[in-house]
Order: sequence, then C-alpha cells, then structure tokens
Amino acid sequence: MKNKIKKNPQGKYITSSRSVLQRAKKYKAFYLMALPALICLVLFHYWPMYGIRIAFYQFGLGGIKDFIGLENFKELLKSVTFHRAFSNTLIISSVSITLQLFAAIVISLLINEISYVRFKRTVQTVIYLPHFLSWVITASVFYLFLSPENGLVNSVIRLL
Repeated sequence: MKNKIKKNPQGKYITSSRSVLQRAKKYKAFYLMALPALICLVLFHYWPMYGIRIAFYQFGLGGIKDFIGLENFKELLKSVTFHRAFSNTLIISSVSITLQLFAAIVISLLINEISYVRFKRTVQTVIYLPHFLSWVITASVFYLFLSPENGLVNSVIRLL
C-alpha cells in the first residue's frame, strides 16, 4: 500500500502513513544497526541510575535496610574529610585545566613558528598520535623508539 497524498481543509498536503509493523519490516536493517547503540545507552547510562537508590537507604553488609531519605547526604556534608576532598578536587582540576590550556597554546605557537614543513607535520603527528590511538599502542610505539637496548633513537646515537 503506497502513501496517498490528500489535502486537508487548510489546503496543506498530508500523507496517510503505513502501519507501524509495515514500517518496521521495511526498515528492519536500520533498527538492527541501531540496536547495539541502544543496548550501550541503556547499559551504561540508565542501568547505573538504578544503583543511585542506595544513597537513600540505610545500607549494610546484609543489604538494604530502611529508607532514610537525605540523611546520608546530611552526614556527608557534616564531614570534614568530604570538604577537604572536595576542595582538593576543585584545586587540582582548576590548576590542571589552566596548565594544560597554557601548554597547548605555547606548543601551538612553537609549532606554528617551524618553517620546515616536513618537520612541522612530523611534530604535529607525534603530538596528536595519542589522541587517535590506544594508550597501549602509543606506549609500545614510544618504547620501540626509545628502548635502551635496540630503540631507534639509541641506535642512531650509537652510530654517531
């Protein structure tokens, strides 16, 4: 059954749509491709929210005991160690963000001053490499270059 185009009383065109099952059959390949993303979304974003309920209950080794509401949060805010840990986290995060931003700007300006294009691209590739590869692969590549026994850099130094 094909969509039929009709005019409504306001003069706009409307289409009569197929049933949900007909559309599901037609687009089943797309739904199957979207299924892994949907599973990941539910598994890693919605399922952990089920565990949030523990914060509102008295919880012990025997499991969940009684609903106590916001009492756990009140106790947390009274704790001196929480305030210290929270302020340390804020300080470390702000210093880290500031230093990383400053370092990124300085490195960008220094790379921009390199006039030899081939060397400039090589430096850019080495700097951006960790963002595109796994840390394990990146560490392995740098180990191959910098290995004391048979690394590329040390081999070149020994030849000189």
